[in-house]
Amino acid sequence: MGKSEQPDGDSRQSAGDEPPRDATIRMDRPPALVGAPPGFRREFLHPRHWPFWLLLGGLLLLALVPRRLRDALTDGVGYLTYRYNTKRAYCASVNLAWCLPRLSEAERERLALRHFQAQARAMFDIPLLRFASIGRLRRLNDVEGIEHVEQAHRQGRSVILLCGHSSALDVGGMALSIRLRTISVFNPFKSAIADWFMFSARTRFDMQLARRDDGLRSLIRAVRDGAVLVHIADEDLGAERTVFAEFFGQQKATVPVLGRLAKMCNAVVIPCYTWYDRRARHYRGKLLPALDHTWGEDIAVDARIMNRALQQTIELCPEQYMWSMHIFKTRPDGEPSPYDRR
Repeated sequence: MGKSEQPDGDSRQSAGDEPPRDATIRMDRPPALVGAPPGFRREFLHPRHWPFWLLLGGLLLLALVPRRLRDALTDGVGYLTYRYNTKRAYCASVNLAWCLPRLSEAERERLALRHFQAQARAMFDIPLLRFASIGRLRRLNDVEGIEHVEQAHRQGRSVILLCGHSSALDVGGMALSIRLRTISVFNPFKSAIADWFMFSARTRFDMQLARRDDGLRSLIRAVRDGAVLVHIADEDLGAERTVFAEFFGQQKATVPVLGRLAKMCNAVVIPCYTWYDRRARHYRGKLLPALDHTWGEDIAVDARIMNRALQQTIELCPEQYMWSMHIFKTRPDGEPSPYDRR
């Protein structure tokens, strides 16, 4: 982005920022959440929440800073996080050693550092998701491959986007909800004020959210009705109702729900990934062609195909995958966790 970015005082859309006619933001969209969404509470104004408001205000002020300087600042914050958050840094080093053994130790350390810098950048950009104009958000993120969704809909198929946890996941979800009618699963935060803020940011445009414990019914209904499901598929949710499938050459506990969803919704599965392009100084989202697979016939095969597709998207920009997650927390046959320091 050649010009310095200007701050957005509020979320109102100016006349020059109106979306093109091909945008699919619907005025009659369904409620953002089945059940009561996390709303604003008067208690959020209590002094114990003032650190949140001060942090949010500081991040909004940083929207005045040109992107080049903000990148330098977030690089510094990411370095400090990598240097002093030893627990997360160790987790990332274990994951990288397991998944990318072809790299030297020095190369993995550089990649881990860039990962934490990307996380810091994404955190600094979160307020933009809630307050920036739709025009600025469009300029912040290019999306390639929307035609794969359009082609599937023309063929009468539903669509599931298969996504992993990149540092730019929230930015990518926002970019998709500007261009498509979407639905995803809402995993509540431990902090009520963070829960309210992130929910309001994520549902600002055409994103509907369902609670994880609501089951599949609301997801299936919405996807059959034309919403695009943004399916985050790489979390380790424990041994219950999971199968082990290969992921970067390692056995990973995998929730085998994708095949069932795709079969019940008559959906194609399209891998999707978002990352920050440091040279262009904006985010890029890429939707790959739909996977050529018949879903729902064998959960072990479904899990293997899914993990292979996730790996393919991560390889678009490995440094911005969430290597600091406990990807391999659950182990087969009682193996010890690789994250336990000996």
